[in-house]
Amino acid sequence: MQHDCDVIVIGAGIGGLTAAAALGQKGYKVMVLEAGHRAGGYCQSFTRKDYRFITSVHKLGGDILKETLDAMLSQLGAEPLSWHCFDQFLQIGSSFRVKNGARNKVEILADYFPHEAENIARFMRDVDIVANELIYAMRMQAEPSRLEWTKIRNLIRFNQITFGQLLDGYFQDPQLKAAVYAWGVGDGAPYHAAVRGVIWLKINEGPAYLPIGGMDTVVDSLIDRVQKSGGVVQMRSPVTKILVEDGRTVGVQVNDQTYLSRYVVTNADLRRTYRDLVGPEHTPPRIMEKLLNRWTPTCSCLSVWLGLDCELDELGMQGENVTYYRTYDRLIEMASDLVRDGGVLPADAGCGINTASTLDPTMTPAGRSQVILGIPVASQFENGWGVDESGLRGQAYRETKLRLGQRLIDTAELVMPNLRDHIQVMEVGTPLTYERYGRHQGGAYLGFALTPQSLMDKDHPTSVGYVKGLFHCSKSMGGGACATMQEAFTATDQILRADGRDDLWQFEQRFATPLFEKHQAVHA
Repeated sequence: MQHDCDVIVIGAGIGGLTAAAALGQKGYKVMVLEAGHRAGGYCQSFTRKDYRFITSVHKLGGDILKETLDAMLSQLGAEPLSWHCFDQFLQIGSSFRVKNGARNKVEILADYFPHEAENIARFMRDVDIVANELIYAMRMQAEPSRLEWTKIRNLIRFNQITFGQLLDGYFQDPQLKAAVYAWGVGDGAPYHAAVRGVIWLKINEGPAYLPIGGMDTVVDSLIDRVQKSGGVVQMRSPVTKILVEDGRTVGVQVNDQTYLSRYVVTNADLRRTYRDLVGPEHTPPRIMEKLLNRWTPTCSCLSVWLGLDCELDELGMQGENVTYYRTYDRLIEMASDLVRDGGVLPADAGCGINTASTLDPTMTPAGRSQVILGIPVASQFENGWGVDESGLRGQAYRETKLRLGQRLIDTAELVMPNLRDHIQVMEVGTPLTYERYGRHQGGAYLGFALTPQSLMDKDHPTSVGYVKGLFHCSKSMGGGACATMQEAFTATDQILRADGRDDLWQFEQRFATPLFEKHQAVHA
């Protein structure tokens, strides 16, 4: 068979471009096919008047993620990024305000909740124990036969219970539970596995970072690496079918054009990959059933982008990001309700208030500022966002967007009084917006939810596909930008192994795990 290239990558999101760059560095001829007119997926930005707005990645929280991204680009031979650094805060009401990345969590929480000081110390001690067990398990991935199960018994327990169940096992005070939940989960719900909260609490330690120019700079850098290794990044090329012969992928179809390859890597939504591109006839039935019915996607987001005619200090901000909740009451319940289909936005909902992009002169005009508001919500929310039965986003959709956007501004004004008086530019995005531009079904923000049931499922997605010759590097696997990029390195290693090569990247073993271990040892 005459191949057009060695590897076809479906989707020019951050994972697909990383996989293409990593494969190109190893000598593979790569073709990246992107359905949209721009690369980047959720890492894109957009411009309104003189403002450039980030769509999704509003921060890399903590030193570990920033150093991990630097290491990945360095390994690919890319130029170093320029960064700006800022603080991120968790605020509940007017009295509880802490740095998200604070490392002295025991002392901080004990000051607010002295009657639970012993339980707080015990909880954070066990979080450190599980973090160390996770590092051990990550190190043993290269030699799984040597792994001793007794050394990860706490990690196993944290995988088998939800974060809400974990909090119930340590604390009595419902306000303390709410504070630790808000600090540890990030965006999501209490039904996520407890280990996810541990990862958030540890990885987010330290300040937050963004590249100067936003994540677009990472996208541009990866495209440059792909092209310099002889690869092709082709826009407006929607893959309509993954071709399978004798149980193995042999290429793809783009409208009427067929491209043949030895391997296919999908950066696309995994449900759409197997339902629409591979097809049920080539997918194991149990996998198709889990993809469509058992593995739950994470929530999406309601976002508001604001360009302001004043500097931030006039509104009491300095370029920080704030996760704001109005009250402890119903905090956990409300967070859970927001990410269930069929809900409505409660009157007392909080929101994320992100002002860090104002610090980037490439994104915000001098003398002005920008604010990005957001709240995690289900994809099917507020009566389907006002979309009619034919799927048309007409007047009702626009009115629903505007109404909910104004509601988020009402909330933000509790932290930034008179915010509304300074708005020059306003855009609102719903899960339908994220689905349109990111092409993940329902606008899912972090792929499949990391619940105890999914984590313990032996079929849970990995970098190896369910059809021979197909590999995954998709956000559907449950991660943000750095995790998706890291999965792309893992998918590349699987292709190298399939070709009998031993020049593997082994990024997790060589870089990610040592970085996690270094920070855990320094701050233990």
